[in-house]
Amino acid sequence: MLSDELLTTLLTTHYAIEPQAIALIGPSNPDRLVYHVSGVDGQAWLLRIGLASAVLPAWIAAPSMERWMQQQATLLDWCAHHAYPAPLVRSTQQHTLISTHAGWHGLLLEFVAGTRPPATPLAQYHIAARLGLLHHTGRAAAQVDRAQLPQSWWSPLDSAIARAQQLFAANTIIPAQWDLLIETCQTTLQHCRSLSILPETLIHGDCWLGNAIAHAPEEMYLIDWEYAGWGITLLDLGSLLSDCFAYPDAPAVIDTERIAAVMAGYQQHNQLSPEERDALPLAIQFGSAFLTAIRCQLGSQTGWSAGISRGLRREQARLAISAQIAAHAQRSIPRA
Repeated sequence: MLSDELLTTLLTTHYAIEPQAIALIGPSNPDRLVYHVSGVDGQAWLLRIGLASAVLPAWIAAPSMERWMQQQATLLDWCAHHAYPAPLVRSTQQHTLISTHAGWHGLLLEFVAGTRPPATPLAQYHIAARLGLLHHTGRAAAQVDRAQLPQSWWSPLDSAIARAQQLFAANTIIPAQWDLLIETCQTTLQHCRSLSILPETLIHGDCWLGNAIAHAPEEMYLIDWEYAGWGITLLDLGSLLSDCFAYPDAPAVIDTERIAAVMAGYQQHNQLSPEERDALPLAIQFGSAFLTAIRCQLGSQTGWSAGISRGLRREQARLAISAQIAAHAQRSIPRA
């Protein structure tokens, strides 16, 4: 945790903001911190801070903290210039998108006030509509814009799959209870290489209920854009669909109303091709396989805690029920 003095100096020097209160929020990582900033003028901001010398996690392709944060800022700034509703970037006094101060990089975002949406069909509909609009906006981007936008953490797909497989290979001491899950994930990742021929656009990369804010009854914002960028469209939709089941029910049961709501909201703005329809089962499975590799890495580094086990059980449930989710979602997509 950084001192209030250092944070105040960063805010006043680089952003001309006089803070009234600064509060650390979210789970803390010593190299990557997030603060809520209340200004004396009544405005609220979200300050993301990254240690310049930090080694990034193995699942992130960016070569440095500076590049990673610059990519996030560039993408959100692009969204603002193309009228897509996302957190706004506050530029520095030096007209840059990120700041550098005392060995730390900073990204200052407008704080999106609101509440976490409930796991209801209506909430899923509005989140999916925002996701569909993002994908449509990305597909409509000019070629010059595409060249300036960063790659998501899932692009190129073959590289993302290779990183996940390396994480599995590096963790040789994994509790035996997860052997079958890991074997399933490794096979799934191999099969997912076939998805690389599918259309690409601007994707969020981590789209689920926990990364959405209800700003108003029918106004939803996607937040936490750290992994966003250019990538395969269907992987984003698959991630959102993969949460449409009752958990921790055993066996898990799909929520057909939420699945239908996701597809209806999404297809307001972006229609899927017959090829994407056929690939939907794998796209739903991909996120779970990728996250399982990350959870195994975290388990090896920090210990196989109850939280890690809970997360792995959830990915296990997602994979087990993915075919049912896909089959229900496919009903709303035209066949070839």
